[in-house]
Amino acid sequence: MVFVDFDGTACAQDTGHAIARRFGGPEWDRLGELWIRRQISTRVRAEAEYASAIITWPEMEEVLSTCELDPRFREFCGFAEQAGVELAMVSDGFDAYINHILERAGPFGLKIYSNTVTFGSGTAELGFPMESEGCGHCGMCKAVPLRRARSEFDEITFIGNGYSDSCAVAHADIVYAKDSLAAYCTDRGIPFRPYRDFGDVIARARLDWGDASFSFESP
Repeated sequence: MVFVDFDGTACAQDTGHAIARRFGGPEWDRLGELWIRRQISTRVRAEAEYASAIITWPEMEEVLSTCELDPRFREFCGFAEQAGVELAMVSDGFDAYINHILERAGPFGLKIYSNTVTFGSGTAELGFPMESEGCGHCGMCKAVPLRRARSEFDEITFIGNGYSDSCAVAHADIVYAKDSLAAYCTDRGIPFRPYRDFGDVIARARLDWGDASFSFESP
């Protein structure tokens, strides 16, 4: 079973950063720093951010149009399907963004674990359906689906890049990490496989999954 983070991993850009550049300001920057220092939760941060901005879904779509998937993510999904490996997306972000970007490039048919958001007339209704099951800091603690998968799968792989991925790595047998997640693993002596993009992940997965000759061409 392979779990893939979305922002900065499957999606080459971080949608949260793109949204903050468009709608945020000094207060959003302050909230982000408090969240990184684990002084506020994802819920507190997101609710404060969206309470301070009037955002419609058409405006959000405009921002999301600048966010593209990793160029080889589709190839990776095809490779995993052919190898009989189950994939799921796990994110402390929001489903509307993830679904929109995946559907634009898809279909992918991935199981997605995330927070939820729906837009009204300039307002956003946020939901955190798995918040109570996790660490209390994340809205969607990535350790939760990994722990659940342990009873069904012999090997769990996690692919990520950021601060909210730290909860997941303790529950994965194999970790692919870059950026701040790589620094986190290095500081704590957690073994990981460095990568730059899904081209690197595919090259290593060919060896792990025993099919070095397989090639998948994106349509």
